[in-house]
Amino acid sequence: MIATENLALNRASFSPSFCVTAPSPANQTTAELQKRAAMLPGGGGYPVCGLYDVLPAFNGLANNLVTAAKNIGDIKQTNTGVTLDLDVRVKGARLSGGLDMRNDKVDNCGVFAGDHPVNVGIGGATTFDTATYADRSRTCNTETGYRPDLKFSGSYELPFGFQTSATLQNASGPAIAGTWAAPNSVVSASLGRNLAAGATATKTVNLIEPQSVFGERLTQLDMRLSKRINLPGTARLAINAELYNLANSNWIIAYTPTFGTSFQRPSQVLSPRMFKIGGQFDF
Repeated sequence: MIATENLALNRASFSPSFCVTAPSPANQTTAELQKRAAMLPGGGGYPVCGLYDVLPAFNGLANNLVTAAKNIGDIKQTNTGVTLDLDVRVKGARLSGGLDMRNDKVDNCGVFAGDHPVNVGIGGATTFDTATYADRSRTCNTETGYRPDLKFSGSYELPFGFQTSATLQNASGPAIAGTWAAPNSVVSASLGRNLAAGATATKTVNLIEPQSVFGERLTQLDMRLSKRINLPGTARLAINAELYNLANSNWIIAYTPTFGTSFQRPSQVLSPRMFKIGGQFDF
């Protein structure tokens, strides 16, 4: 893990920690924004704390050092889980697949506990921000929870050189994020002054604890029918008819994370049902 540390600034260069209140239907001016605010955990309106803003006298100062994050502070990362595999073969048929279930924990709060602001990654704005929520969870300490993924595939030999096969999977939904460009009018009430970047500036706030809210699970079924033709010598020809996404699922792969009128609208969905005919020639 790589991090960028701004050596030109320290904690004395920043304001004390402050909070903002997440959007809620009650403080939104349009019906669409009220609808989007209601999609936040608990319907929004909760405090997000652990935020900082550089003092105006130090705004824009930078002397960045890119280094391994572990050189700046402690990082704890654990992966625990279980994987179960199945492989059954009988005459003319085969079934394989299994279950994968794991819990991923990442705690990089130690990286933000030093004397200089940091960004986890190369470049970008450095900060002391470790957004804290009402349940004391923090953006720098994430845990996915145990979320099972299942996948099975099978095949069966039919008469006259035909073979049918299918793949069924049921997978975890994507993590849903929420970022808000909080206007100066909201921030200044808690900060006690305008943002260092000016009265028209905004403060980026993580509204949703990472890896805590997920979209719907994916269920997808794909099928294939093959015809094998033996040619003279060792040559073989296979003709395949394939049907992807049999149920024509419109499962959401990714959601729009920025709070606004498009918040949590799908930004990418599963490809629709597709039928394909192809072949394979071996010699």
